[in-house]
Amino acid sequence: MPYRRYRPKLAISLSTTAAFVLIGLVVAWVAPGLIDSSEQRMLHRAAVHRDDSVVRTGVTANFKTPITLYYREVDGSLRLLLTDEGEINHFVNENLLFLDDEREKIKAHTLGRIEGLLADAFGDRQASISRYADWYFEWGRSWAVLKEASLGGLKAIGPNNVQGIFEASRNEVESYLIRNYQRFVLRPELRNPVIEAGISQILADAHLRYLAVLTTIDDRVQDFLRRHTRHLETLDPLARLDVSLGWDAQQWKAPRYAVDDEAFRAAFKGTGAATFSALEHFPKTLNRGFP
Repeated sequence: MPYRRYRPKLAISLSTTAAFVLIGLVVAWVAPGLIDSSEQRMLHRAAVHRDDSVVRTGVTANFKTPITLYYREVDGSLRLLLTDEGEINHFVNENLLFLDDEREKIKAHTLGRIEGLLADAFGDRQASISRYADWYFEWGRSWAVLKEASLGGLKAIGPNNVQGIFEASRNEVESYLIRNYQRFVLRPELRNPVIEAGISQILADAHLRYLAVLTTIDDRVQDFLRRHTRHLETLDPLARLDVSLGWDAQQWKAPRYAVDDEAFRAAFKGTGAATFSALEHFPKTLNRGFP
């Protein structure tokens, strides 16, 4: 009796276990196929396939926006340097402002020295002007001016003069005043050597300041090259590199467009019809073979 009482429960347990095992086998068989078919559909429908090809040279990027500089040494050798574009732009703009500031300083200094030189060369200008004024307002000067005007008018009568009488008289008087202004005030025979020597010295000093600015720029360039550049080295063509080619992406470059041709579609339809026809007659053949 006890055996008969527990027999149905045992059968139910075995049936449940068998059902779970069967379901597990079905899931284990169906799930991979579903996942694989989904992946195949995604691959075949994708317009672009990712290329995972990688070439590792062992060279790392030192700058976000690299730019190549060509630098020639004093001995004539050419160097290739790598730097950041932002750094070189900042360096150039900074030095342009520095050059403008130094130029204005040199210009102001040079003009100030020239003004001082002219003031020294014409140190007796007040006395010279006074002497010219005494000469100009001297008694009888008007008769001398009248004489110069008359001489100018007589020159205008000549056939080889294109000036009119009044114009020639006026120009002759002006020439007379200019000659005496030069004799009393300008006095080039005394002032010209002083001015020439002073100008030469001033320009020589300005040139020295210019060379000092160039030296400062060169020091700045050397400092920039030392802190913000890297020397470019030639890669060894025989060195072995880490090359990983993505062949899976390359295979999709096959001429798959042939699948869309009408001839292929017709052949596919014919093959499908023949297959279904064979499957339809296969059970009848089995029935005929087995009585």
